[in-house]
Amino acid sequence: MINALPARYSSTVQLQLIVGGVAFGLSQIGPSHIVLDKPQDLPPGDAEVVMYIDGHPRTWLVRLLHGAVPYDRTVEIEDRI
Repeated sequence: MINALPARYSSTVQLQLIVGGVAFGLSQIGPSHIVLDKPQDLPPGDAEVVMYIDGHPRTWLVRLLHGAVPYDRTVEIEDRI
């Protein structure tokens, strides 16, 4: 009898920040910050973080505490309830 190895699976994950209807790519998300793919100049205010896992979106509302500046990809956030 030949024992088959279990199939390996890796999910496809995509992260986005939506500000004013415009999507920006993210490379990381954390509980109090996000990291943009490319530096952006964004004002403080409301936004959405979208995480797609295998094409299925999960969205949550956040507030950009100080906005984003074009010389730093890390942006401080807090959850909006």
